[in-house]
Amino acid sequence: MTEVQAMVEFSVELNKFYNVDLFQRGFYQIRASMKIPPRVPHRVEASLLHAAGMTLAFPASVHDSLICSKTFQILYKNEEVVLNDVMIFKVKMLLDEKKIEETLEEMNFLLSLDLHFTDGDYSADDLNTLQLISSRTLKLHFSLHRGLHHHVNVMFDYFHLSVVSVTVHASLVALHQPLISSFCHRLVGERGSSSPRDRLLEEDTFGSELEAKRINCWLCFPRPVKTTWLNRNAPAQNKDSVIPTLESVVFGINYTKQLSPDGCSFIIADSFLHHAYHFHYTLCATLLLAFKGLHSYFITVTEEIPSCQKLELAKANMQVLYERLLRRKQPRTQKDTCLEEMDVEARLTELCEEVKKIENPDELAELINMNLAQLCSLLMALWGQFLEVITLHEELRLLLAQEHHTLRVS
Repeated sequence: MTEVQAMVEFSVELNKFYNVDLFQRGFYQIRASMKIPPRVPHRVEASLLHAAGMTLAFPASVHDSLICSKTFQILYKNEEVVLNDVMIFKVKMLLDEKKIEETLEEMNFLLSLDLHFTDGDYSADDLNTLQLISSRTLKLHFSLHRGLHHHVNVMFDYFHLSVVSVTVHASLVALHQPLISSFCHRLVGERGSSSPRDRLLEEDTFGSELEAKRINCWLCFPRPVKTTWLNRNAPAQNKDSVIPTLESVVFGINYTKQLSPDGCSFIIADSFLHHAYHFHYTLCATLLLAFKGLHSYFITVTEEIPSCQKLELAKANMQVLYERLLRRKQPRTQKDTCLEEMDVEARLTELCEEVKKIENPDELAELINMNLAQLCSLLMALWGQFLEVITLHEELRLLLAQEHHTLRVS
């Protein structure tokens, strides 16, 4: 089995906090973290996109893979607090190259939202000054074709009656040679169940609840044997963990170089060549599919929300990215889905025909790596442009809220 590294990026907006009937005055804070099943080798990186809104009592902060919202004070019933914290979670994972789409579609991405509180002195430097009083976990249903675009009001438990409005966007942004090792240490510990407050609750968007576990997972990040554009900043290798070479990923784990009969060059056995072509086709097709899905969603959204200068500029920039993807100008409008699909299929065919012209194994591996790097770069740029426009966009939030309501009542 050949593994590839995928990165799915989540944008989590904590929009507003509503005090329905909290019976304690004091400082409150929401802590967010992202988890996936421990059987999948992975690493989660967390960051804040940018500061927005009022600072309130204390600003938002990042602690490893945990993100703390602004700390705010609640004094009155029915109080409403604007948070506007934008949290970014980058989930890097190793997947079987033959089951990329299937695995991502079935993956349980769990977004935990923990409500913390103190009625005493609070120090931003010490997380323990706030105690956990309630928790909810959203099961995020990711689609490679559509990404994830959702808005939901999350209600904490009956004893801490309050609501936080959450907007989530997600997309695949990278797919390439592994830069993380499949060797990892995991610690899975169950929290005690002496009190309901000491339990984590797992809640999907339809409200089912299960006991959850605390999962801590860390990975080794050794230096790859062969340096490429994608792995030039990878950390040093250790004895317990080996990242596969570019050639072993492209041609298969059993690949070895073979001299030609005249001894002047290297040749590639048919089985390894077939693996390389299939590897290249699968990853390029997946990246193009993610690009088309995100681009199509953005075009659809722009027809639903009011136009402005920032939005029109973003549409122009996305058109440029789309043309770079196809390597040609597109005079037509982008509203025709059928033509767009034909464009992507044509580009995939061009990429596959290019690699079949290469006979040297080193050049073939480098060309495949370069194609993937270019597609990843364009997809990341598209995702960045998308976030630049839609982040904390009130009209889009209302549109997503209406979609969520329609799904619930239908």
